[in-house]
Amino acid sequence: MDIKKTSLFFAIMIIAAGCTSAPATVAPTENPDIQPATSTPLGVYKFTIAANSDWYAEGSGLSSEINAQIPTIFSNVKETQNLMKSVDLLTSGKAGLAFVYDYHVVLANRGELMSAFPDAPTEKITIKCGTEMVRPMFPDYAEAARIVLPLYEEQLHIVVLETSDITSVNELKGKHISTGEAGSATEQQARFIFAGLGIDWETEFSHEQLDLSTAIRALTNGEIDAILWSGSSPNTELSELLNEPNARFKLIPITGDEAKMIFQAAPGIFHQSKISAGLYSSIQDDVETVATTVVLAAMEDFPEEHSSQILKAFYVPSSAEWKSRLSISPEQSIALLNSEAQSYLHQGAVDYFTEQDVLR
Repeated sequence: MDIKKTSLFFAIMIIAAGCTSAPATVAPTENPDIQPATSTPLGVYKFTIAANSDWYAEGSGLSSEINAQIPTIFSNVKETQNLMKSVDLLTSGKAGLAFVYDYHVVLANRGELMSAFPDAPTEKITIKCGTEMVRPMFPDYAEAARIVLPLYEEQLHIVVLETSDITSVNELKGKHISTGEAGSATEQQARFIFAGLGIDWETEFSHEQLDLSTAIRALTNGEIDAILWSGSSPNTELSELLNEPNARFKLIPITGDEAKMIFQAAPGIFHQSKISAGLYSSIQDDVETVATTVVLAAMEDFPEEHSSQILKAFYVPSSAEWKSRLSISPEQSIALLNSEAQSYLHQGAVDYFTEQDVLR
């Protein structure tokens, strides 16, 4: 048992021993509809799929597909208020599967999730005799999260005015920029990028936590110098901006020595990618950038046979609308993972992708 876990356990037991009430319990903080994966007496394996609003439609579609194709499994979907809560439900065992990013799995195994969610709230553990203990939402010890299914990549876009003197990420130093909404994947990734380049988050530039629409208006009006945004391409709002006649905006690359510094400082977070020429009409050449991958994740103890069954169900050809942005082959899925993320594939996924001759 991990030392930190052991210390917490004994602290609770010592406090509980001085009480005449029932043994120590953890005060419930979650919706009672959420249930951890568990086998039922009837032999049906039940679990919840956690998905925030960005992926709820895909989560619902996947759940329906699982329930229709695999009689030994029953799943439901919980829409979470944010990405942080999805990760929390997964690592705390309150969800069997969750839509997260590949780097969240990497960080969980390093015990570094707090670096991705520095503003995560603390949780109270209540002892029945009235004593309370406080712990962070994400502990600093390793948790065995695993990747079941890589779904698609999200590329980091850096948008500036065409007339801007900014030509590289390092030149964002001293500028006023949007780093995405608080707690968003964009903000998480921006923190890793600036840290990798040795640019202090608090003192060497000023930043706003703006959603994309608000950030575009601010850039257009000259209120900020650049937008950082992570997402799948092409994006509708960015298309309107970059496809307009005589577009006044350009994308800044992340390449060369800058990319190397970021990869070295934050291994397992990003992979190299490019925004292809012509994807937006004003982009005449490929723009090198970094990207992350949206994945369906589980914990290591999620049954191997069930993760393999889920993958088989997912890759069955279908015209279902929920699959429209998840059209991908097993080969393409594996290609989306950086080497460290790939090392955390769930064993059931390893079995499936090996059977498909994608892993060797």
